[in-house]
Amino acid sequence: MVDTLPRMMQWIDQAAAPLLALLLIAAAGGFFLHERWRLPVRDMHAQRTLRAAYGWCALGLLAALPLAWMVWNMAQGGGTASCAGCVDWLSIDGRVAAWVQAQEGAPWLGAVKLLTQLGHIVWMAALGAMASFWLLWRRAWLQMGAWVVGVAGVGLCVRLIKHSVGRERPEVRWVLEQGYSFPSGHSAGTLVCYGLLAWLWLSMSRHAPPRGVVPLTVAVVLSVGMSRVVLGAHYVSDVLAGWLLGLTWLSLVIAAADMARHVAAHRRQAG
Repeated sequence: MVDTLPRMMQWIDQAAAPLLALLLIAAAGGFFLHERWRLPVRDMHAQRTLRAAYGWCALGLLAALPLAWMVWNMAQGGGTASCAGCVDWLSIDGRVAAWVQAQEGAPWLGAVKLLTQLGHIVWMAALGAMASFWLLWRRAWLQMGAWVVGVAGVGLCVRLIKHSVGRERPEVRWVLEQGYSFPSGHSAGTLVCYGLLAWLWLSMSRHAPPRGVVPLTVAVVLSVGMSRVVLGAHYVSDVLAGWLLGLTWLSLVIAAADMARHVAAHRRQAG
């Protein structure tokens, strides 16, 4: 039982690319079936989603550009001293890593360790299961598909990039972590998971949601990302790339879902 999770992660690392391709094919098939069968859409604001879809798509593409540059830079050796033409990430990250090393024994590290659990894979899996049951109960099939593609897809993207870049973690860290460092899975996962939860609440609520939904979501995402740096589990560049990856994936998933909601609403009006 103890070795089950590491073995599973190792298998996912090896099969990340084909699994991601299968997920995207399944998502495209689900979109086709949704349009063909005209499944009901649990949405109170479907008429205003076309411009939102374009906006989300533009945001995703804007985030993808610096992400692609960072991944290419790291793959060329930007995280080591072997790449003369790459950005000197060692110098940038090294300053923060030196500060982390100086925090040994700090009393507030315990609180930071608790905070970082908001992005732990076990908690995220439990949260994902609860959200899935809620969406199934609501028969929100389109949102359910977006949730599965969003959460599962970003995890596969993280594993694929980690395995491709192969950047080692910081030498000094106050939590036990395994695997490669770039990008931060906690940062990408929390942005997609909590971002999708906020989107679901805002788009499916029959009443005006609390104004603090978006600020609270942003606060959680930033806090978890910064906790990974403070605990020495990741470099600053790892967290930044994780945020960019999460924002890219979240934006494109929501854009696709919003487009499907717009098409469904248009067909209901035409029919």
